[in-house]
Amino acid sequence: MAVPFYGSVNTFGTLTEGWGNAGNWIAGGLLSIRRFSLSIPSFYELLPRYSNCCILGRPFEKNRTPYDPIDVVKWNYLNWVPGSITTEQSRKGLANALSAAKKIRDLTLKPYPNSVIVSYLVGSSIETRAQYYAVRGASTVTEYRFRSGDGTVIEGSASAGDTTRAFVSMAQHMKIFDDNAARETLRRLLNDVESPFPKYFGPKEYNVVTNSGKTVTVKSVAFAPHPNVVVAGQQTSLELRVIGDAESEMNDLRLRASVTDDIGAESVLVYSSTLDFSLPKALVGIYKVIIKAPDRVGTLTVTFDIHGLPTLDEQLIVLPHR
Repeated sequence: MAVPFYGSVNTFGTLTEGWGNAGNWIAGGLLSIRRFSLSIPSFYELLPRYSNCCILGRPFEKNRTPYDPIDVVKWNYLNWVPGSITTEQSRKGLANALSAAKKIRDLTLKPYPNSVIVSYLVGSSIETRAQYYAVRGASTVTEYRFRSGDGTVIEGSASAGDTTRAFVSMAQHMKIFDDNAARETLRRLLNDVESPFPKYFGPKEYNVVTNSGKTVTVKSVAFAPHPNVVVAGQQTSLELRVIGDAESEMNDLRLRASVTDDIGAESVLVYSSTLDFSLPKALVGIYKVIIKAPDRVGTLTVTFDIHGLPTLDEQLIVLPHR
């Protein structure tokens, strides 16, 4: 379920954005977060390992070319920590971490025994980082491209490249184990191996209802980039983008937004909604909420309930004043 067999481009999100403005400031800056992330061996094991995941060059450049970030030479094409001193110990540590990542890649490419019946449960319809472009010698990514996934892992990686065996959930990566559709799929798989259901099971599009009673089709959803860390007492905003068919009332969906603190106290949030016409043959409903962090440290869970869709939520970490 939602396993990143071929890794995830989202892994680079921590290097390019850190933990948000407040979190980066409290942690001592983005470079401190990069040093910390790059010191963890498991970070490298989650690097993307599929073709065309990582492109050297800008999108409009004719000589742009794919490259493999888990190759020790090519990893150094980007300078993630400018001014850092490389030692023999650090070079050895990097080589060992990337070697382990290659072993995982080789393992995921091996076929299953014929006696094993394989099914994958993948998140779908949430905009997910799938590809990035970077300039050689730069210290960050130039641009990300998105595909359908669970917000962390794209469909192709979560299905080990075989979507014909993939059952679909619209749950986010961290919530797929708590998704009713996922539980029902597992029940059918485990109780009835010779199920009459098609191998590719689950809606790729969802029908939802507007406040005026109309039924519209949702193709995908995405949270706009935002800081996941806020300072106590600070105000922040969160934006949900819902993509649907052209001429649909995507800014009028039946939606309930709320925020819950770590002791279970819930407050309903007032939201604003607008329409974005920038996509061809699609409309984007933008739902924005403003959250004021409490004066004490802890966590906040912001929840969007849209009738007809799985519940979507994001967690914010509240840190004390520095």
